[in-house]
Amino acid sequence: YMDNYTHAFPLLKKYHIKATIFLNTFFIGENRQSTQYPEYLTWQEIREMQDSGLVEFQLHTHQHNPVFKNAQITGFIRNLAHISFIDALAYPSPVETGFPMFKKRGAYSLQAMQPSVAILQKFKHFFHTELEFLPQKEALQKAQAFIDEHIDEFTIETQAQAKKRIQADIQLNQKLIAENTGKTANFFAWTWGHKSKMGLDTLKASGIQGVFSTKKGSNWRKKINFNKIRRIELRNFTVQKFKLNLFINQHIFLGKMYELFT
Repeated sequence: YMDNYTHAFPLLKKYHIKATIFLNTFFIGENRQSTQYPEYLTWQEIREMQDSGLVEFQLHTHQHNPVFKNAQITGFIRNLAHISFIDALAYPSPVETGFPMFKKRGAYSLQAMQPSVAILQKFKHFFHTELEFLPQKEALQKAQAFIDEHIDEFTIETQAQAKKRIQADIQLNQKLIAENTGKTANFFAWTWGHKSKMGLDTLKASGIQGVFSTKKGSNWRKKINFNKIRRIELRNFTVQKFKLNLFINQHIFLGKMYELFT
């Protein structure tokens, strides 16, 4: 996000601290005047940060999009304002009110379930004519029955198709970073922490050297597991919590306890 440049970068320069930022290249424009996504960094800002010698940029998928896990319905899109543009990327066509909602996972973590465009339009009509004003529980039951009757209009990727999709996305992520920074990125952070053996095998086959997990803890072992690099998470940030995390993770024994109990 842009606040890495406006808020974090001045502090990195002031205290001469190094940092790594994992990029979703789909959202990055050349400069602030031309970008479609003004809340994100631009390539001009990224090059400036990299040229400082303090910041490097690594991989976080091209789009950061989710995919559907299965055809078990979880709800309905009743208001477009309540669905993020990233969640909308799971659908094969622009999202409309009345579309069904399904469980989602990060795109590198599984073989995607994909509804056809035709079934989404059929379901939308069914929702507005039969379901919209029913109690939620009854509406979900009827909706699932409708989905089950039309299950042949849903497809699930083969593992080979999923690997091909993941490989194409990570290669594009790498290509855009290399073209715009002159540097090769070969470390990766899972989106939302959603991971799988299939995804890891595909990344390793694409030349990725290390993968960052959302597992909490410090990397204190003599031999780091580059397939599961740990991180120290700071949600609900306070200065006191920041100081405590720094103290704990500078000590091997306390760091072990941190891993066990968080």
